[in-house]
Amino acid sequence: MRSLYRSLSPAYCVWTKRKPPSRRAEIAFGVLYEGVLHVEDLLARRTRLCYEHRNRGLAAIDEVAKIAADILGWDEAAKAHEIENYKARCDAEEKAEGIVSEDEAQKVREQAVPITEFVDVAPQIDG
Repeated sequence: MRSLYRSLSPAYCVWTKRKPPSRRAEIAFGVLYEGVLHVEDLLARRTRLCYEHRNRGLAAIDEVAKIAADILGWDEAAKAHEIENYKARCDAEEKAEGIVSEDEAQKVREQAVPITEFVDVAPQIDG
C-alpha cells in the first residue's frame, strides 16, 4: 500500500493530526482507479465516513470534494452541486432516523434526489 501512496501527488498524502494520509489517498485512489464520479460514493461507500462519524463525513466534505474536483476537472459549480447533493442525502437520513416505521422512514429518505439510478438486482426479494 505504501507504493500506492508514493504514486499519488504528495498533496493528497499530507499528515495531519486529525486525518491520516490514508484517508486522502483513499479518496484519490477511488477516483483514479475505481471509477468514482460522486462525493456521495466516496463518503458512503468507498471510505464509509458516512457511517463511521456522527456528522456523516460532513466535516470532511469540502476537502473530499476538492480532491475529487482536482482529479475529475470539476468547476466550482459542479463541486458545489456534489456537496449540496450529499448534504441533502444526509439531511434526509437524519430525518428518517427518528421514524420508527421502516416504510415511512424510507419515504423520507427518498425525498433526497438519488445521485445515481437505483437498480434492483433482486426484484424477486421483497425488502
